[in-house]
Amino acid sequence: MITDYLYILMISSIASSIGGLLGIGGGVLMVPLFVILLKIQIQQAVAISLFTIIGLSMLVSSKHIKSGALNLPLGFTLELSTTLGAIIGSIAALNINHKTLSLLFALFLMVIAVMTLKDKKAAQNIDTEGEYSYFDHQLNRKVFYTIKNLPIAYLVSFIAGVSSGMFGIGGGILKVPILANVCKLPMKVASATSSFMVGITASASAFIYFKHGRLNPFFAFVSLLGAYLGAKVGVYLHSRLRNDDIRRVFFVVLLIIAIEMFLRSLR
Repeated sequence: MITDYLYILMISSIASSIGGLLGIGGGVLMVPLFVILLKIQIQQAVAISLFTIIGLSMLVSSKHIKSGALNLPLGFTLELSTTLGAIIGSIAALNINHKTLSLLFALFLMVIAVMTLKDKKAAQNIDTEGEYSYFDHQLNRKVFYTIKNLPIAYLVSFIAGVSSGMFGIGGGILKVPILANVCKLPMKVASATSSFMVGITASASAFIYFKHGRLNPFFAFVSLLGAYLGAKVGVYLHSRLRNDDIRRVFFVVLLIIAIEMFLRSLR
């Protein structure tokens, strides 16, 4: 039992560091690793991940608000469609066999891995004016930008919500590349805004899992503690490091976990 708690602390810390840096919530790593190392059903892992993401989002978002990178109006607007998708995804997950859900999750991870590898860092806007702005400490200047192609972002946000409800991943893995490459937001704004949104999305799904008795409160508490420690690292790296090398490592980790989850779904 002590080993289980140590696994949870380690997994949530590492996942939250990456999640805080890239704005993906960390659930995409937490869920499969909880299943693999703790030998629990995926619905239980999703429940722990969702409650962890809520706390993580609150911590990370407070830091991003201070830096100015978080676009609150955009985050609240897109959450309307994301939350609807999250509710639908949660209900669907509770009515699917856990082996089938594991297989779907493995395939989903493989797609995400390819997206992560191909996703290129959005070019920073060099304009001297725009609808929004924030100060970039790495560039040591103010970055201006204007939101583009908002209708497409609504559709992707709904899909991200469904994936969050089904897999406990927060949906940020889909939101970040869309916000950066379609809506033309600077990468740091995309990840910061996504970090805020995943907490609201997770809240909509978490209640459904809690109501159905799928949450282990002790595991959730330890996971939140690990997420708190990891988030501090992620926020620090967010303002000071480039994401390219981390994306490559993330691709390898996702691929390995996807293969493992696929094999387990066949057993």
